[in-house]
Amino acid sequence: MNKDLIQRMQELINFYVQDKEFMGTVLVAQDNDILVHQGYGFANIEWTVPNDTNTKFRLGSLTKQFTAAGILLLEERGLLKTDDYITQYLPDAPKAWSNIKLFHLLNHTHGIPNYTQLPEFRAITLCTKTPYEQIQLFIDKPLDFEPGTHYCYNNSGYVVLGFLIEQLTGQSYAHFIHDAIFAPLNMNDSGYDSFTEIIPYRASGYLKDPDAQITNAEYLDMSLPYAAGSLYSTTEDLLKWTQGLFNFKLVSANSVKKMTTSFMDHYGFGVEVKEIDGINVVMHIGGINGFHTALIYVPSTKTTIVVLSNLNTFGYVWDIGFIAQNIALKLLSVVHGIEVTLPSEKCSIKDTSETLEQYVGEYDIKLNLKLIITLNNGQLEAAFSNQPVITLHAQTEAIFYSILPDIRFQFLRNKAGHVVQVYLSQSGYELKGTKINDR
Repeated sequence: MNKDLIQRMQELINFYVQDKEFMGTVLVAQDNDILVHQGYGFANIEWTVPNDTNTKFRLGSLTKQFTAAGILLLEERGLLKTDDYITQYLPDAPKAWSNIKLFHLLNHTHGIPNYTQLPEFRAITLCTKTPYEQIQLFIDKPLDFEPGTHYCYNNSGYVVLGFLIEQLTGQSYAHFIHDAIFAPLNMNDSGYDSFTEIIPYRASGYLKDPDAQITNAEYLDMSLPYAAGSLYSTTEDLLKWTQGLFNFKLVSANSVKKMTTSFMDHYGFGVEVKEIDGINVVMHIGGINGFHTALIYVPSTKTTIVVLSNLNTFGYVWDIGFIAQNIALKLLSVVHGIEVTLPSEKCSIKDTSETLEQYVGEYDIKLNLKLIITLNNGQLEAAFSNQPVITLHAQTEAIFYSILPDIRFQFLRNKAGHVVQVYLSQSGYELKGTKINDR
């Protein structure tokens, strides 16, 4: 690997570290060749314990790919089929679930409401709940849509999958994942997170609030994310995971193919399968109290990129795993020879206040979310509903960007020349806003 590319990777990581947007551990490897592996910031701020390559982080939704692999293992053992209806294993399931297959649970096309979005979930975040008790939160709720007709990312399906693993194996989910996945792959620094258990080298989770103050993250009982988000690991163990999975040490090539085949909206079984800048990747991100995570694997170059962070930054619009994902996607580009420009390196132009005034107004993004563009001392500023103000810099007459968070704003005009829409893009996600008034 070109030393300049490795240096460039370090520069882009340090950009986020220096602005206190990221602390954690990063690993970039091509096959067995480790290009970058380093900790940044603190695993524990109060004791000034630094993050290093041994630090253990909560994975959040990276957990889902281990749950999916567990289901595929059970299929290979003849205990289930992913095309089976879940009522075959849950005889007490409501009639509304009668058309839901394991397949639908694995790729978020089942229609069961997301339990972590239910009002009653907030009231139990301090409580320990069994998988069965968690399922009772949503078992009687009407489906959001008919199974197989839509994709909607969701935690409930993976809670049901974890429960099925326990019913079929007679083991707890935590013990099954350890025995069936972690132990065979020598992932000795991975496990199911627990408040009561002493876990050496475990990072504390932090939140950077809207006033840029770092605080301890809110407590969350780790029985609740369960098979959708309760595992912890290290960067090195996740390298063992991608190598083991894609070298078919855990499940067969056929099972890996099933896992990494996109069904709807680029989602397979516990992983996203998509093309980014012409590169086919298998990836996922995670966000859980105090932690952001991202894991990318490129089959064609055997590249693994792991970004694990123990600092949540205050969300902008759709922030789940954004800093980790932002860094991971930039590393993906650099390692494959694609030029990356950091926000601080972009050239800005000077627009007159008269020009900027055309963009001022209120934009309807989606239900209950508005974007307010204002002009302050000759500088455009943007604020989403109930979120901090961010400064916009003009890249062209119609395209603006913010440095942190790294968001691109593109304004569109109608045939009469009036500004009518704005497109926002961040870390591969896009939103459209329609101008509803000039304020």
